[in-house]
Amino acid sequence: MREVEIHKDLKALVDAEVAQAVELISSLNSPKVALSGGTSGVLIAAGVINQLNKANRLDGVQFFMADERFVELEDADSNLGQILGLIGDAKPNVYRFKTPSEADIQTAVSAANTDLGIDFGFDLALMGCGPDGHTASLFPGHEYPDQTCVAETSSPKPPSKRISFGYSVFLNSEHVWFSASGAEKATAVSQALIGTQALPAGRITGQKSTKWFITEELA
Repeated sequence: MREVEIHKDLKALVDAEVAQAVELISSLNSPKVALSGGTSGVLIAAGVINQLNKANRLDGVQFFMADERFVELEDADSNLGQILGLIGDAKPNVYRFKTPSEADIQTAVSAANTDLGIDFGFDLALMGCGPDGHTASLFPGHEYPDQTCVAETSSPKPPSKRISFGYSVFLNSEHVWFSASGAEKATAVSQALIGTQALPAGRITGQKSTKWFITEELA
């Protein structure tokens, strides 16, 4: 079942999701948490890390990027780099995919799959949704192998090369929470909310909860 929360604007959405995520994470032992890029994703990720750090609850939390552009950390396109730029002195434990200076993308994906193994899942996955219904770097109409991490080498949005966790990981996760704002996402969100399987965001649900935080123009 998909729960929906409607908020008046992006700030209200971010504040609500951060507060609920921090509460959930704080109740778990050694949780694994996926973070996302994008406008709302970066704000939510930074907010969660900063609030956990303020409450002295960062220790024991293992963070992962739901997906990452295959660029160096210092590149402006790096999702993790954008998040790190907003968290000051906080030092979260974040799993890092290999970057282009360390390996080609297929080697980087293979290394991640070796590190993380099969049957991997998150306690909480904080996800976004694009106007085309993509989430993480899983795009509609693209085929991906059934493995923990996958390579996307022809993303419709630049940069073209990305590493993403695969469908099985998100479907194996306890809680999957999406955020979306902006009228351009109205069709994708409405289709995802009814579970349209052609859209990655519609295909993914959590084992215990699937929640959508959206702004008023998408209601």
